[in-house]
Amino acid sequence: MADSRYQERFDPKLISRQTNRRLVLNGLIALLVTIVIIVAGVIAFPLTQNLDGRAQWGNLDGFSSLATLAIIIGGLIFAYFEHTQNAVQRSRDSAQASMNLYKEVDRRLNDPAAIEARRWIIVNVPVRNQMGATKAVWMEAVKRILNEVPDGWEGERPPGKENLKAVLICFDFIGFIAQHYWSMENELVEWMSPLVAKIWERVGEFVEDEARRRNEADYYRAARDFGNYCIQWRREHYPDSTFIEDAT
Repeated sequence: MADSRYQERFDPKLISRQTNRRLVLNGLIALLVTIVIIVAGVIAFPLTQNLDGRAQWGNLDGFSSLATLAIIIGGLIFAYFEHTQNAVQRSRDSAQASMNLYKEVDRRLNDPAAIEARRWIIVNVPVRNQMGATKAVWMEAVKRILNEVPDGWEGERPPGKENLKAVLICFDFIGFIAQHYWSMENELVEWMSPLVAKIWERVGEFVEDEARRRNEADYYRAARDFGNYCIQWRREHYPDSTFIEDAT
């Protein structure tokens, strides 16, 4: 027996078959209602006879009106069922679109290069509050760390800047999705906020300063909004986390 948890899973072919079956069923129901009303009118027609046993054929106008009414009622019933099924289909399409977004976000977050970039920032860039320094001193320390070129490095830019850029691109995409396609709350923000907040509390002020220096208010705007939101959410719901050297 199939697991009931998966009976409503998204399957385009299955949904197509179900939609066709329901369309036919709805049509049959509407047709049946129409026929029942018309048959009921035909059965009731003899009741309109005169006392001499002759039918009052003038009442046929009323019968034709009844048939028209039956067709209208059948059409309304069909339209109602069709509207209901369309609403269900739209709901499923929306759920599938949301799942596709989730998969894309998950793919970007768990890409090995993205994981390594976040890991580099967590290991090398200090949190200002934990560093116990003024903002100016902390900013200089972060700039020095990001611009440091290790021995044997052959890239055009220091690894710190490359890692920060990779993180910003990833967070900017997720932030844009959160602003325009997802309602970032409850379980979703609880799932997303830990790794985002850990990174943003290390680079957030630096990125904001970079936006000011460039005079670009839209410099990774979605990433900045998303990072600040996750930090604020974590502060309201959980205590500050602790960095562990040998953590996975």
